[in-house]
Amino acid sequence: MNERVLLDTNVLSFLLSGKPEAKLCEKYLVGKPIYISFVTEAELLIGAKKANWSAKRVRSLQVCISAFGRIYATPEVVKHFVTVWELTKSQPIPYPYMWIAACALAYDMTLVTHDHHFRRLPRLKVIQSEPPAS
Repeated sequence: MNERVLLDTNVLSFLLSGKPEAKLCEKYLVGKPIYISFVTEAELLIGAKKANWSAKRVRSLQVCISAFGRIYATPEVVKHFVTVWELTKSQPIPYPYMWIAACALAYDMTLVTHDHHFRRLPRLKVIQSEPPAS
């Protein structure tokens, strides 16, 4: 079976908006089952609300979101969330990032992200979509 990947919110946002950063991660997604967490779904919908998107534009976003598999807060995800909290309590990371990491860990997925703080979690498989060094 193909390696399953979990998209961080910033990566999905880049892909949906067609930003240049999207090109940095597309190669990691080809031919792989792609998932998002409940956090990413919520963050995108909150962002649309904050930006006062029209109902039509929000429906379009929801259609895009529905194309991905989703990971929700199951008991296994909660267990991994607590582990992530324990690992990061001396240098905390925001809860949304902890939930996304917990989703990836619970389902043994590779997280595709543009954020650096996920690297602090030793068992988390991370693909960092960062620009090449200049």
